[in-house]
Amino acid sequence: MNRRQFIIRAGIGATGFAVAMEQDAFGRAPVFPMEREGGSRAAAEQTGQAGGWRTFEITTQIDVLQASPTTRVWVPTPLAAAPYQKTFGDTYHASGGRAVMIETNATEPDMLGAEWEDGNPAVLTLTSRVATKDHAADLAAPTVPPPPDLASFARFLKPTKYIPTDGIVRKTADAITRGAGTDFEKARAIYDWIVENTFRDPKVRGCGVGDIRFMLESNNLGGKCADLNALYVGLARAAGIPARDVYGLRAAKSEQGFRSLGLSSGDATRAQHCRAEVYLTGYGWVPVDPADVRKVVLEEPPGNLAMGDERVKRARQRLFGSWEMNWIAYNDASDVTLPGSKRGMLPYFMYLLAEAYGRLGLAKESLGILTEAQAAIESSGERWWEAELQRLKGELILMQPDTLSSQETEEAEACFHRALATARAQSAKSLELRAAISLSRLLQRQGKPASARDVLTAVYNWFTEGFDTADLIDARALLDELGN
Repeated sequence: MNRRQFIIRAGIGATGFAVAMEQDAFGRAPVFPMEREGGSRAAAEQTGQAGGWRTFEITTQIDVLQASPTTRVWVPTPLAAAPYQKTFGDTYHASGGRAVMIETNATEPDMLGAEWEDGNPAVLTLTSRVATKDHAADLAAPTVPPPPDLASFARFLKPTKYIPTDGIVRKTADAITRGAGTDFEKARAIYDWIVENTFRDPKVRGCGVGDIRFMLESNNLGGKCADLNALYVGLARAAGIPARDVYGLRAAKSEQGFRSLGLSSGDATRAQHCRAEVYLTGYGWVPVDPADVRKVVLEEPPGNLAMGDERVKRARQRLFGSWEMNWIAYNDASDVTLPGSKRGMLPYFMYLLAEAYGRLGLAKESLGILTEAQAAIESSGERWWEAELQRLKGELILMQPDTLSSQETEEAEACFHRALATARAQSAKSLELRAAISLSRLLQRQGKPASARDVLTAVYNWFTEGFDTADLIDARALLDELGN
């Protein structure tokens, strides 16, 4: 069945990916609960099972309590068809607004776009029916013929904003795969390295940001699914093996005996989960999920299991080559730009959520969010993202809707200087570059182009690769402006 026959295809956990990120038009996203801004709820119910296929009906309601003059919502929709998933139909209702299915091309995710004008309350309800079937690759022997056109795999080898393939990523991949001969051996070596060297960090909000260069540079290998599985994808691509993240939502409890890998009730509001696939010659697309192995270690009762625990060993064996499909797939897109959005590529982290609130003119609330985050850093002692917090505080001060006082401008500049110093002390060059860009832009606005150029050049010249990443592209463009 062609998904484009449907008016709208699904909002399973509708705020799971796109909605969660586009807070300049949205209210609360479930992965970043902000009770004062709005509400969102996703409920999943299994309605049937036949021939190994399980059918789910998912109802999602998004309620933006503090609507802006024009409020927009973008909702990710499930994959129309895959070896493990098919969709039967969807309905929606955008009370007081309008909604349309947005479809572009195979490299971009399909989504539902909704809009409300004149400050009308924004309420969107979606119901979707999706069937899934457990998915496993036959790893006993290479039986899948090679594809007729290898060019179609090119995008699964390319770097993205948060998943570079050069520098420390390539060096790490080379070290992990040294001595491995085949793609299969390399993919398995990377999987085992992720399982043995990373950890699930429960303090990470949502699913994580997936900034793998920073993870490796800082030697902080903790995170959640979008961090750990992105690390797998980046290392595989750096080793020359096509790989991709697949974003989705858990929709039912696990039937394989893992309480930590499924829903405990019909509420799927916070059940977003990212998985990964790797393309292996002779085997095709192979499902993997090293992040869920680390989830079993941390969360399977009674918690903090040893790597030698039988449940961990069973999860480790199963999750290289198979997925239990109590999960719905959305898309495999990276660096997504939402049509009609005022911001660029979607981030996936709490602090960028606060930056978006600032664009709404909610700077005080945004600064409050950052204050909470800073307090959490002070109590935990984990300062690996502190430089970014300081930088974002400066940006939010500059976003104040009223005319800035000289004192506020000085405070913002001080935030950028603190961010630079913190990033340098941590040898976090990626965060140092972001802080330098923010400070240089401020100096440029103050009519100090020479100082702005000196600040940014000092950091930019450190880099010898990765010039196709977003931050370095922004830095180069700003240096060109300053040079003129």
